Amino acid sequence: MVCPTASSYLQTANVSAGSVAEMAAIRKTSKYQELAAQYSFQPVALESLGSMDSDTRDFLVDLGRRITRDSGDDREISFLFQRISVLLFHFNSALFDFNFNFHDLRFTCAQKLTYS
Repeated sequence: MVCPTASSYLQTANVSAGSVAEMAAIRKTSKYQELAAQYSFQPVALESLGSMDSDTRDFLVDLGRRITRDSGDDREISFLFQRISVLLFHFNSALFDFNFNFHDLRFTCAQKLTYS
């Protein structure tokens, strides 16, 4: 998971939607290139705003088709992408909550030190 609004990714993010995810997938492939000799490696790269690289999308669509074939339900691809969307939502809300709680914690500690 990468955040395209991070200052280190802003220039890449300005190119197109999903460009930061594409860069992350390339980095993951490079990092785990030794695994490719023994395993089938598929990087899954998502941006925190929801975009993904094209290989990740193709992989997930293929996975959804395989699940559809086994279950017989044509909606499995949609369900898979909905689950990913919910995971992104939870991830982003956890980050958002952590940032506020961390700020509140620092403020609370500063108050206790001031009043002690």
